[in-house]
Amino acid sequence: MKEKMKQYKTEIILTIAIILITAVIFGISKYFNLENIDSLKTMSELIFSSLIGLVAIWISGYFILIQLYKNTYPMEIIEKNFLKIVKIILICSFINILIGVLVLTIFTNYVSEIYYLILFVINVGIIFYYTYRINRIFTINTYVDNYFKELGNNLEKENIKKDEVDKVFKDFHKFFDECIVKDEYYVCNNISKKIGLLFEKLIEHCNAMILKNKEEMAEYIFDKIVNSGLYQISYAKDCQSKSLVSNIFRQQEQNIKICIKIGRIEWFKKYVEKINLLIKKCQENDEIILDELYDLNMEIGEKLLDKDDIWIEWFVDELYKLNVSLKYAFKNIDLKYFGKLLTYIMVKNVEKENYDKNKYNILKNIFEKFTYKITHINDSVQDVVIYYSLYGNQIIENQYKELVKDFIEIITSEKNRIIEDEKWNEFVLYYLNITMQEWQEDFGEFNRKIIINLVLELSIINQNCNYYSFLPEYDKIIKEKKDDPNLMNQICDEFDELFTRLIINNNVNMFYLILRRLKNSIILLEQKDKKAQEKLFNLYIGILIRTVNIENKKFAELTLSIIDDTIDELDKNRKISNGLGIYIIEEISDVAIYRSRIKEMNVINVTNLLADFLEEEKNYNFIVSDNTRKKLLYKNIYNIGMSCIENNMENALRNVSNRMGWLIIGSLNNSDSPDLTNYLIDRTIDLFKIAKNMEISEKTIVFIMTLFTTVGTFCCKDPKYIGYLNKILGVLKNDEYGRIKTAIELRTRENNMWDKLFEGNTQQLTQKFLKELRDR
Repeated sequence: MKEKMKQYKTEIILTIAIILITAVIFGISKYFNLENIDSLKTMSELIFSSLIGLVAIWISGYFILIQLYKNTYPMEIIEKNFLKIVKIILICSFINILIGVLVLTIFTNYVSEIYYLILFVINVGIIFYYTYRINRIFTINTYVDNYFKELGNNLEKENIKKDEVDKVFKDFHKFFDECIVKDEYYVCNNISKKIGLLFEKLIEHCNAMILKNKEEMAEYIFDKIVNSGLYQISYAKDCQSKSLVSNIFRQQEQNIKICIKIGRIEWFKKYVEKINLLIKKCQENDEIILDELYDLNMEIGEKLLDKDDIWIEWFVDELYKLNVSLKYAFKNIDLKYFGKLLTYIMVKNVEKENYDKNKYNILKNIFEKFTYKITHINDSVQDVVIYYSLYGNQIIENQYKELVKDFIEIITSEKNRIIEDEKWNEFVLYYLNITMQEWQEDFGEFNRKIIINLVLELSIINQNCNYYSFLPEYDKIIKEKKDDPNLMNQICDEFDELFTRLIINNNVNMFYLILRRLKNSIILLEQKDKKAQEKLFNLYIGILIRTVNIENKKFAELTLSIIDDTIDELDKNRKISNGLGIYIIEEISDVAIYRSRIKEMNVINVTNLLADFLEEEKNYNFIVSDNTRKKLLYKNIYNIGMSCIENNMENALRNVSNRMGWLIIGSLNNSDSPDLTNYLIDRTIDLFKIAKNMEISEKTIVFIMTLFTTVGTFCCKDPKYIGYLNKILGVLKNDEYGRIKTAIELRTRENNMWDKLFEGNTQQLTQKFLKELRDR
């Protein structure tokens, strides 16, 4: 009851005063029996009617205003100000009407009427004055300023008690809640700004209280400030105003910065811990809150770069632990926000001309642990790639080679798990390439090895060769550094590692692509670069040796195909020197000659590769232009045939015999020197004799004999070939005629394929050959 009386003290005093004054006036007028004046009576009647109309209009306006203000302003403002003013106006108007009734009915004298006129003027004045006051009060900036000034004064009292603090914050929360509920975001924004200014002063005030040995109360008020910030965020996060949420976070940011400014590290820790626990509450639909939270964290992190190391060390370590622990507890926690924060602080640190090395080491340690975690968690990797890229590019731009080296070691550490995230893998490979291009001497060999290992590891996971394009640009490196023996040795070792592991992994697709890389590197070299050519070509030979005896025949076939393409390109551009030409013939031949475990089909393929050097569509210049190299080619094909006899590879032997026969015919057609043609025929005769002595099967003997019968028949075309014909007849004359006849029929009977070779005279020339043989 007493509280109610105290609340309405002004209204009660005003009512009593008016009643007392009225009673005195009416008493005097009645006592002296004063007369009435007609004009005053008429005026009183008019005033009474006007007052009734004015009050009616004002009350109507009141209902409209109350509805408007209820939907716009917090009830705190309405109850404390608007309703109180309305009551005063209504009391004055009601008393004035009541007095008017008395004046017009009972106390009809000029004193009472004058008194009534004066009251009317006062009443109208009160209505207009308080209407003006209402408009002033509901200019929100004016009210908010006064409201928060009052709050600040209450909280900064010297001997404030906890219940008073609780009341102040309770009033504020009530005030804030109504603004949110009514969607008056302009009001909320204004309130939020004022709260920020108020709390900044309060934090400084709490610091002063500690100095005055009032630490307990200071801690209590500070906790209220922190919790109030979280309260605002929790209520504002579902509203439609992003600017309000942003303002609230900026307020928290300023509060934390004040803690940093005054050096209160325990307050700083408490504030950071509590506000970052919002991560747990903010699930998938609260990205706005998380964005704002980490914008706040980034600003704080940047601020801490100017403080002692202990501040930044605790800050990043605390947030790292919080994010990782929450990630394991709640799977939908996204680590990209911490990745963004950490890399942002690292970028800001190295942006300075002389970066802080101690802080760099602190951040690097957390960065290393974070990278390890995201490669094992996997689902957050692609979201942080862009932030890693920003930091990586920044240290390249600043030319910090040591930092680049540290960064590469972190992102390629063996502790990290190889993952199938395309964005991450492409970034790592891209970064290795651009740093290698920037500092070839410092990072060339190191980066190339990492790239190769990574690409090979990824090729096991995915054989689609998505990462092939990130391999080093060997062709460019070789072209520029071909005269550097150490670098050439390194590159050859790297190629060898690639080919070996791809064969082991049975990755044919990528094997072919690397072969093409090697080819492109070789064909860019000039004839004068013989040493480099031989060194790289030796890689082909090494690959061929490894693949000719494995089950997957595609490896050997692809290798032989690329070797042929490479030789073709080099020959077209006249890049094969005499030495390289000899090297090519001997090294390729040796694969078939000295590899006892080579598969027979691959012996055939090697033989065909060599024999095709003189095919009409190729006719490689480095062979046809020099009889020595041509003779060397004949010799090596012959040696392959000898190896086939020794290793009991009759299919391959028959192929050698066939190719040597066509080489003889080619030599005759090309009018090669008699010495060269005789050398080729002599090697063929030797092959035939040794095959017979080694008891090769009858089928193969007859097959080899078809070589002589075909060449002998061809020699019957022109008398100039008589010397070669005599050699062939000399070999066959002591053999069984029936076997020779079989060999001839095998190639000519009912077979028109020889008509082109024998110019349509197959039968006539065959009979001529047989006649020459019988005459012997």
